[in-house]
Amino acid sequence: DDDVWFKFTATAAAHLLKISDIQNAHGNSPYRNVQVFEAVNNAPGGNILCAEMTMDQKALTGLKVGTTYFVRVSAWAENVRINFKLCVSTN
Repeated sequence: DDDVWFKFTATAAAHLLKISDIQNAHGNSPYRNVQVFEAVNNAPGGNILCAEMTMDQKALTGLKVGTTYFVRVSAWAENVRINFKLCVSTN
């Protein structure tokens, strides 16, 4: 109920997924669930990353250049809303 979806197209085999300016409306828990899916028919398909991120960044490797990927971010607990910025970049 609190998932946010993003998508990006890989321009290199490795990207850095960074979450910053995190503001949790219900406490200061650093946990957020992050999943990355490879697109299949322009929809989320194969899951390539599933993590409870306590750090602000995660390396994504083994990506296919020109392929679209979906990123799903959600709070760790139910009914918790977080505000954040998401950046996907290459080094």
